[in-house]
Amino acid sequence: MNQQMDTQLPEGWVEASLGELNQYQASTVQPEKFAKTTFELYSVPAFPEKIPEILQGESIGSSKQLVLSKDVLICKINPRINRVWVVKDIKQYQQIASSEWIVFRQPALNERYFGYYFQSLRFRNLLCADVTGVGGSLTRAQPKKVATFELPLPPLAEQHYLADKLDSLLARIQTVSEQLAAVPALLKQFRQSVLADAVSGKLTAEWRNKNELSISNYQEISQQEKQDKLDKRKIKTASLPHEFAPSITLPESWRWLSLDEACYKITDGTHHSPKSYATGDFMYVTSKNVREGYLDLSNITYVDKATHQEIFSRCNVAYQDVLYIKDGVNTGLSCVNTIEEEISLLSSVAVFKPCSFLHPFYLQHYLNSPVGRQVMLDLMGGTAIKRLTLQKIINSPIPIPPLTEQTEIVRRVEALFALADQIEQQSRAAAERVALLTQSVLAKAFRGELSAQWRCEHPDLISGDNSAAALLARIQAEREATGKKSRRA
Repeated sequence: MNQQMDTQLPEGWVEASLGELNQYQASTVQPEKFAKTTFELYSVPAFPEKIPEILQGESIGSSKQLVLSKDVLICKINPRINRVWVVKDIKQYQQIASSEWIVFRQPALNERYFGYYFQSLRFRNLLCADVTGVGGSLTRAQPKKVATFELPLPPLAEQHYLADKLDSLLARIQTVSEQLAAVPALLKQFRQSVLADAVSGKLTAEWRNKNELSISNYQEISQQEKQDKLDKRKIKTASLPHEFAPSITLPESWRWLSLDEACYKITDGTHHSPKSYATGDFMYVTSKNVREGYLDLSNITYVDKATHQEIFSRCNVAYQDVLYIKDGVNTGLSCVNTIEEEISLLSSVAVFKPCSFLHPFYLQHYLNSPVGRQVMLDLMGGTAIKRLTLQKIINSPIPIPPLTEQTEIVRRVEALFALADQIEQQSRAAAERVALLTQSVLAKAFRGELSAQWRCEHPDLISGDNSAAALLARIQAEREATGKKSRRA
């Protein structure tokens, strides 16, 4: 029994099964005779799930199927089931096609129209609902069943019109889709540009000219806070190396300090990886949890109380300390700790405890900025293993503005980042709508809505000998005549 169309056809269209229209017959020619032949395929454009083009010159399978230019190939086996290609150009008369495809051939019809129809949700649902297992997890559509699927057949002139119309509309949708896909990368560049301006003084240049700024004796404050907070009478602080050459020129009220001068303590987590569990007493933060500007707790694990106390006695991470990945592929990412309870830390993460003159979020932004990252990458040298020692970290430089300006920098960065986040969210929503738009346009095409006005303007191209019924009759007559010739032969 033929599959029935789920919507009423436009006036002047007819239904015909794929088998009634298809002129293709599997060949018995041995594939080795065509081992060196090549041809081009192109996928129907503007589909989010389209398969990359098979490049000219690449061999296609080794089955006995032969294809011609303008044949439409429907993939019948997963994972690419229901993907569609059209044979664009052949270098010899016949070419080898893989047995993964159902081949549709009808020179009397527009191959692009049917290429689009085979990618429509209407046909896709029919094909994917009628598959059988072929071993393991593989499934395959049965060509004999697919041959019974009913296809909407407009007059030939209307097929040409719809194919051209879909080419134009879906190409525009594809352009919009590509533009939306580029938004995240552009916003990433924007955020990096904001951070670069933030830590060089450009972001607050105008603000600085309107505000009086006081410069503190940072080294003296740092030394006093180290003594007070660490309960030690005298602590040696690492200053910037004499050979340090700043990569940027700072505003007059800014100063270069070492990270050791800007923080009263810099350390890292445990160097002995403890057992961790899905649940437990204390969160166990590793490099997989530290992201650029935030903590990702979606895959957090836990350690027991005894393990935590051993780790915390040396690395007492506190709320609004700054965490920094110093080992592994994500070396250089930084975020402020937003967890108020005690946590345990692995050695792949360093912890910075800023002095009172250093805003923790300014430190985070500096470490994530192009300048801060480049400084750290330079410290790693030419080693293939991405790793920073604490000694190298404490000696690295940081530009320090007055605290009031740091606060203004943080406010502006957060406002600009919030705007970027909003744009990114809107672009994702728009991309989802555009992805649905392709199938919406196809549905309108095969309901006759895209060509309704055209039919009113060209009645002579859809009636009489130009009608779909007359076209189908000619195809059936040709098939019958070809069949009689084959029997006589």
